[in-house]
Amino acid sequence: MRAVQAPASRTGPDSGPNRPGQQLSLLPEQPSNRLETLAARVADTMQRDPADPLEPERIVVPDALLGQWLRLELATHLGIAAHLKVELPAEFAWAAMREEVKTLTGESVYGAPYLRWRIFDRLGDWTGDDEIARYLEDGDPRKRFELADRLAIAFDRCRVYRPASIRAWQRGAAEGWHARLWAELAAADTEPRHWVDAIDRYRDALESRAAATPKQRVSFFHVAEMSPTYVEVVRLAASAMDVHLYVLSPSRHFWTGPTGRASEADRANELLDAWGPSAGDLRDQLLAEPDTIVVASGPRNGDVPRADTCLATVQRDILGAAPDPRDGSAEPTESSQSIQVHVGHSPTREVEILHDRLLGIFDAHEDIQPADVLVLTPDIDTYAPLIEAVFGADGRIGFSIGARRLKEGAALTAFLDLLALPGSRYTATDLLAPLLAESVRRCFGITDTDLATLRGAVARSRVRWGKNGEHRTELDVPASANHNWRRGLDRLLLGYALDEGDVLAGGINPCALDGRGFHDGAADYELLGRFHLYCELAVGLGSWITAEQEAAGWTNRLRSDVLDGFFDAGIRSGSEAAREVRTVSRLIEEFDDQCRQAGNTGPIPFAVLREVLNDLAAQSVRSPPRLADGIAVASLASGQIFPAKVVCTVGMNDRAFPHGSPPDVFDFEAELFDREQP
Repeated sequence: MRAVQAPASRTGPDSGPNRPGQQLSLLPEQPSNRLETLAARVADTMQRDPADPLEPERIVVPDALLGQWLRLELATHLGIAAHLKVELPAEFAWAAMREEVKTLTGESVYGAPYLRWRIFDRLGDWTGDDEIARYLEDGDPRKRFELADRLAIAFDRCRVYRPASIRAWQRGAAEGWHARLWAELAAADTEPRHWVDAIDRYRDALESRAAATPKQRVSFFHVAEMSPTYVEVVRLAASAMDVHLYVLSPSRHFWTGPTGRASEADRANELLDAWGPSAGDLRDQLLAEPDTIVVASGPRNGDVPRADTCLATVQRDILGAAPDPRDGSAEPTESSQSIQVHVGHSPTREVEILHDRLLGIFDAHEDIQPADVLVLTPDIDTYAPLIEAVFGADGRIGFSIGARRLKEGAALTAFLDLLALPGSRYTATDLLAPLLAESVRRCFGITDTDLATLRGAVARSRVRWGKNGEHRTELDVPASANHNWRRGLDRLLLGYALDEGDVLAGGINPCALDGRGFHDGAADYELLGRFHLYCELAVGLGSWITAEQEAAGWTNRLRSDVLDGFFDAGIRSGSEAAREVRTVSRLIEEFDDQCRQAGNTGPIPFAVLREVLNDLAAQSVRSPPRLADGIAVASLASGQIFPAKVVCTVGMNDRAFPHGSPPDVFDFEAELFDREQP
């Protein structure tokens, strides 16, 4: 890794790549406490030492939002920012390894969403006298799947942070249920394809690399957190690429302390002590081989805040810089409002306060525009609609919220409501709920007006809950009760046929319908018939509760019995209802893809299928907002940073941020990470 202060030309006589085994000169770029300064250094390097015209400038950033900002900064410094290949760390790592190992296809079968299905199959036949066997002795498939899901996440962390343990488990050099389980998973593949194996193959490929080629430059811009295995990949990549590190350092002493944490001089500052550990861990890893890296000193004087505001005072304290006599008083002025805290009694009121304060800032500071404002929240799903409502209704402040990759809509809600019926009490509300979706109503020829009529008819037929008398008996309720669906539908049909409500027919009292939304004619009879068909199909799903099938069988059943049976496939293309139905179809395809990629062959109980589909539907991902379109609204995440003239946060409530997880009764992750040290 080379420094900007002494750039090495990739076309000169000394431009040959570092060969594996040769001592590498790993030197981060001069750190700074300002991302703007680091961006200027990236631009300066690109301008003084441009890449080959046919070769993209590769830049690795920690998140997509920072990548957008860096593109704009480079365009400002260079006039144009084109032919950039901006990658996230994982994207770069796999791309770099595939450039040397062509057979790598990624770790799909070892990713947590896929690995959990493989573990689920393995745990079905698990025997022995260990924690796993005792936990699963009751045979509950939902417990087995939950355990498989959490184990998949734990193994994923081990692959990233405990590579030595993964290698030992695969060699059979360790004992314990976790070692046995991983060995069985790895043995099922003739050619393991997970992250640790990929690194080993990458190392072997570099060691056997042929003649030297000109080295492509890759710049890591504020990638402040790297796992040990990722640092290993970067070190290996440095033998084939010209790697530059652009490091954010909030303190002058931060990179010169005796450990990777803030130095003793900075420990009195609680903000730095809380902020520093992740970057300090990275420094420790980079210094693990002291002969191969030199850590540059901290920020220079040019980055010291020069204003006498509250914010500048905090920044100076973190930086460890003495006040500049030219700035006047070291204390902030009384009128300084650079740091403000407001308390609202509800999320809506918080957003209203935010809107009013931003208007005040724009009026007081002509140099600040909406595009200079960043709004962060730990609960984007709650606050994004409120910001859209409050800011959109006023219309004076533009805003940009990342588009939501929708896994929602009336059709998806109806789909999940239908799957919730098996094993339920079949209440009147639950059975009618899927008809709120237009695509379901159209499938059975029911209009909005018809639905209101049917709701009234169901209420008059006194349907409360239960499929039939036998169903109520199963739930320890007397079968003689008449308020179930079977009896209610019979009353409705007889009420239309007899048009009387004071006679008995076969022991059933008809429910008269005249003047209650129904009219004489075949149309009413057909409406009742279509509603009767819907109820019969919905009640028929109740048999699924005890069903078990392989993933392919469930996929076919979901498509034929639910998607084709309850949703109208003839909806006008491009309509909202058609998009909602496609969302349901994609959800089924996603479930099928996960099981197929994982090679799942065992039976899946319906209870597990339903839980998985609900989890998949609950996943909500927002793309990053577009910068320069107004204020940018984004999720507040650990380690996230983005330079803006005004940074606001909403929703910073107790238990919202930071969010802590409750302790686990079965803490297998503690065993994996505490006892299995590499």
